[in-house]
Amino acid sequence: MTKEGTDQNTNKASISKRRRFSSIRAIVAFVLLVSLGVVMLSKSSFADDFAYVLDADRNVAVISRETNTVVANIRVGLDPRDIAITPDGALIYVPNLAHNTVSVISTATNTVVATVGVSDRPVAVVITPDGSLVYVVHNSQFISVISTATNMVEATVDVGNLVAGVAFKPLVFTPDSAFAYVLVPFQGVKVVSTTTNSVVDTIPNAFVANPLAIAITPDGALAYVSEFNSAIVSVISIASNTVIANVGLDFFEPAHMAITPDSALVYMMSLQGFSGIDMSVVSTASNTEVAVVPVITEDLIVNIKSIVIAPDGSLIYITFFGFSGGGCLKLA
Repeated sequence: MTKEGTDQNTNKASISKRRRFSSIRAIVAFVLLVSLGVVMLSKSSFADDFAYVLDADRNVAVISRETNTVVANIRVGLDPRDIAITPDGALIYVPNLAHNTVSVISTATNTVVATVGVSDRPVAVVITPDGSLVYVVHNSQFISVISTATNMVEATVDVGNLVAGVAFKPLVFTPDSAFAYVLVPFQGVKVVSTTTNSVVDTIPNAFVANPLAIAITPDGALAYVSEFNSAIVSVISIASNTVIANVGLDFFEPAHMAITPDSALVYMMSLQGFSGIDMSVVSTASNTEVAVVPVITEDLIVNIKSIVIAPDGSLIYITFFGFSGGGCLKLA
């Protein structure tokens, strides 16, 4: 795409971002989990009829999606930072920063079945779509690669600079599990082959310095990259590994992104809101912001921890915490 085409796309997005679609109304069911012992919610994953949510007290809370109640708590390591589930729903992986370990949970028994030792300060885990590998992001330039068949570290990837930084989602896989796209500050997006576990390409100028999050559409066509202290999201073509558009949003720092199963829409939310918080809806067809949905309207400080779309695309789960406590919003 030419610079003129990119600029036109950005201008259209700037016009679109000022529109608030009052006709869009989210059906919101508020589930207050503070009374159930969950003080601060973080990342979440799904397995069959349950959501697995990481809380602030070394527990993974098991929530029934039917009753919206916590039915079990699973103890993991010290300072857990992320949570990911295998595509078949059988295993959950949780990195424990203070213990330099990854807890492996069986969803059949809701117990920890293995503890994998990794290098220093694991902060995030991402599982390949085929379920064969777990990439463990450290607060360093290294990524540990765990085999789900053996629950052992089989490789270490060096991407040349600090991976995590301020990023909230520093790594994502293509749907065919062939490549990982890794956010590396001041260098660009590093493309890692999962066959060789090595860097095979670098996409420069996807952001200036401090990447925040990355998401790839389920059809494998596009990647969206947000940046710290910016309202612009870069759009990368997976086919060419180049930036093809920039989307202007209604707010800064979309740290959380989730894409519908049909690859049509990208839902984005910033890390924090001071007088309520909105959710941006971006069309992947036009790469413009097509709606801004008020999610939390109370006049309080709200920290968003994650956005997860249910496998059938019918519901969006948003975990958050604020001065009045933590909770989970379920939006239709």
